[in-house]
Amino acid sequence: CGYTEAVRHFAFDNISLSLPLAATCTLDQALREYISLEELSGVQCRKCTLNQTLRELITEIGLATSWLKSNPKYDIEQSSDGSVSPNSKRRQVARAEMIWRRAVLNHVDSVGFSDSDTESESEFCTSNGEGDGYDSIDSTPLPKEEYPINPAKRIIDRTHNLPPPSLINVPDIIKRLRQDAGEVAKALRSDVQSPLPGITLRKAYSPLSTKQVAFAKLPPCLCLHLSRSAITPDGYIVKNPCHVRFPEYLDFSPYTTNGHLVVDPRSSMIDPSLVNRQQDGLHGLQSHR
Repeated sequence: CGYTEAVRHFAFDNISLSLPLAATCTLDQALREYISLEELSGVQCRKCTLNQTLRELITEIGLATSWLKSNPKYDIEQSSDGSVSPNSKRRQVARAEMIWRRAVLNHVDSVGFSDSDTESESEFCTSNGEGDGYDSIDSTPLPKEEYPINPAKRIIDRTHNLPPPSLINVPDIIKRLRQDAGEVAKALRSDVQSPLPGITLRKAYSPLSTKQVAFAKLPPCLCLHLSRSAITPDGYIVKNPCHVRFPEYLDFSPYTTNGHLVVDPRSSMIDPSLVNRQQDGLHGLQSHR
């Protein structure tokens, strides 16, 4: 989708470089492998998640609006005078709305997440306390074979046991769906990372993502560790005898961002046209036998 998340910076004074399974290589090859663009799959993307959420919200608005036209007895604006209802009544309404969403909007429980980390009790909480006085509707879905079959369409009918209109405010649900869709669309236009508390986001995974590590600013003294541990196809750990060639002075500018970041996820974030030549000298060498 072309979206790039925030770039994170970490303080460091040493790095570990992997060596190829070859007879010899240069330190430049090891460093370029360290900063190379890595391709990943199955990574959850914030922008793809918002796009998926917006598409599903628009679909749900269409489904709910069409269903309401076919069931005019539910087209009743219930009063909201701000009076506090008993807990049992609130639980009844929450469970009724959950069942309606599951039946009409094809909602599946626990498939999304919210940006709210401190919400005490969700509006759609399905906890069933004792004595709630609502036993006519069960929040547990029926087995597939227990749903009646619509003979005209030969599909499963999950709307045969919907809550009564007195317990569910369908116009208000449609209004909230439109509000949620507007908030998600606003986030896509302005700031993808803006928090959206109270909105259930539908997870979406990018088929191809990239990750890269590069140097922003070098420390006064940098330790380069050459990792010689290698794993054979049989699963044995052996020492990699690759011979590494390196000069006394090394130019680190090809491995640093040089004060400018390329935020295109399909290419390296290091701009080769802004390479600022700087020589760093070797101060010490330690070999483990």
